[in-house]
Parts: sequence; structure tokens; C-alpha cells
Amino acid sequence: VIIMNTRICVKCKIEKEINFFSKGKGYKNGYKPICKKCKYEKDISLFVKTTPSFFIISLFLSSK
Repeated sequence: VIIMNTRICVKCKIEKEINFFSKGKGYKNGYKPICKKCKYEKDISLFVKTTPSFFIISLFLSSK
């Protein structure tokens, strides 16, 4: 059995240690193919695209 300590992110194409990837039960090696940083950036981008701008502004103002 070969244990892989690194993996290449499918989005940023950078080889990173396995702890930079989230676990995924449905994947062959047990880890998702996209690193946590790229996943976070993707989620933020999707949130901004799908959330009305007045809601985003109110969240920003209420956090101060």
C-alpha cells in the first residue's frame, strides 16, 4: 500500500500536503480534489453572485 502525503489541487494546480484538502467519503483516496483555500474562494464568489447586494452590505455594516 502506497500512502500519498501530497496531492495536486485541480483548481490552482499546486501540489500541497494532504492536510490542505478536506476529507471526502465519496472519493477514491478519501480526500476532495480541490484544496481548502480554493474551495473557500469558490464559496465566497458564489455567495457574492447569488446574494442580493443590499443583504451583503447590511452584513458588512452590522459586523462593525
